[in-house]
Amino acid sequence: MERLITFTRGIRYKLLVTMLGLIVGVLTVQTWIEVASNQRFITREMERRIALKRDVLIARGEATAGQLATEVGNHLAGFAISSVAEAVTNATRLNAGLRYALVMNRQAQTLVHVGERGAVVHFNNGELKQYTGDDDRFAAGQTTESARDVKVDQVAALEVIAPIKVGNDLW
Repeated sequence: MERLITFTRGIRYKLLVTMLGLIVGVLTVQTWIEVASNQRFITREMERRIALKRDVLIARGEATAGQLATEVGNHLAGFAISSVAEAVTNATRLNAGLRYALVMNRQAQTLVHVGERGAVVHFNNGELKQYTGDDDRFAAGQTTESARDVKVDQVAALEVIAPIKVGNDLW
């Protein structure tokens, strides 16, 4: 005859299993709390760093746009139209982060439009080209330096607008 072997679990075994279960449970909860806390900290830190980088980009963009606007204003005051195109083309060539630059008057008529790396999109020796888009009308209406987020070819970009002054008048 076969003998059935039965194991009886003693109190020591039951306490051991219970304690191991509690330890695993506590460690799991503690790990989850730590991960959630670290995730919140990392998210806040990344948001802070992104905001700081954006502020640096805005400051750099406003400085570049302001300098270019002053240079263009001086060329327009002297009726040196080809020098305007040259200044804008050089600015886009020298600044790797600059995607485009436009020289536009208050009626959204563009004298020069230069794309990345100095590629001239529009320059016709002083002839103005009318732009009719909402973004163009918005840019033409600005009287102070401003920066805003836009999409260029489905890519997020920071657009900096600097008004051009010829003498004391906005161009």
